[in-house]
Amino acid sequence: LATNPFFEGIDDPAIREYRGCSFCGRGNRDRVARESDPFAPVLRQILAHQRATPPSDQQHEYMLGDFSGELWRFLDHVLAAGIAPSTFTTMVRADQLVRSPDRMNRLLEQMREGNHGLTLISIGAENFSPEENLRFNKGVTPERLWKCADLIDDWYERFPDTFDCPDPGYFSVILFTPWTTPDDLRANITAARRLGASWLRGAMGTRLQLIFETPIVQLARR
Repeated sequence: LATNPFFEGIDDPAIREYRGCSFCGRGNRDRVARESDPFAPVLRQILAHQRATPPSDQQHEYMLGDFSGELWRFLDHVLAAGIAPSTFTTMVRADQLVRSPDRMNRLLEQMREGNHGLTLISIGAENFSPEENLRFNKGVTPERLWKCADLIDDWYERFPDTFDCPDPGYFSVILFTPWTTPDDLRANITAARRLGASWLRGAMGTRLQLIFETPIVQLARR
């Protein structure tokens, strides 16, 4: 946040050194989590479940937590572990998808060969206003969001039996914040012309949650 212009003037070293999204309270903790292997216990549970499950022609289905940018590494582990055909449902941020499209293409090809599936839910876009998203500090711009939407359309076409993203309009959203202006709303209404009316209807009920001890709460107090 030290380089984010919206957070200038907040005299708190912990805030200035904070990395990650300004409203989720996890940015600094993620750096510690990445020093260990977050996948081993998950894979142990999957393998134990499959050993205890009678053989079937149906895919196993697993709902995963958010690996905070480590989805690709997790899928590499899945393919290396040689588990039975399975579908994995998880969350991911839009900027992460845009950052690694070639790796995603390779992984989807390998998952198709192994009869695995990947379902993405709650893709974090948050807002199509550049100013609002800069406050969220997620490294997302409207241009990158549209690039993400293009990638998703491409994966749907190329991997119809492997890839799915069932949420209307693909993206999760935080529409209202303490700083929202008519121009911010207009940017999202413009985006809805492509994403669809169902996306806009869902967005209308969303707001930023001012959770205690996150940087954006300090910004709101100021």
